[in-house]
Amino acid sequence: MIADRSGDPDPTPHPQVEGETTTNATPEPKEAVHNAEAATPGSPFRSVAWELLDGEPEPDATELRIGFSLVGRYETLARIDVRETASQVFVTVLARFDPPEGGWFGYAEAHQATIVLDGPLGDRALVHAPTDEPSG
Repeated sequence: MIADRSGDPDPTPHPQVEGETTTNATPEPKEAVHNAEAATPGSPFRSVAWELLDGEPEPDATELRIGFSLVGRYETLARIDVRETASQVFVTVLARFDPPEGGWFGYAEAHQATIVLDGPLGDRALVHAPTDEPSG
């Protein structure tokens, strides 16, 4: 379940996430760890699918580089949430999606970010948040 963040007036990136860059080139597709579908009606945010940019991380990895796509002009990165437990690292990329009424032409813009973990990944599972797909 995705938390209802409709009351968040101005979300900020998680302190574990360093920088976010935009490129015009779409990154080469990588194997996804896990993806599921979920929607939060009325939420101003959309959970975005992400992928590892450097392949499967080593157990001693303390940073993860991820790539994700946003809908150009109508979507901006709101924040990246990271939750670490003893058995999992749960990553959620949230975007603010604001298309115009009456339809729109969307195009994907590739983005990337580096997540700094509290400790080595070890044998913890790397888990995606459920994703929402834009409609229009």
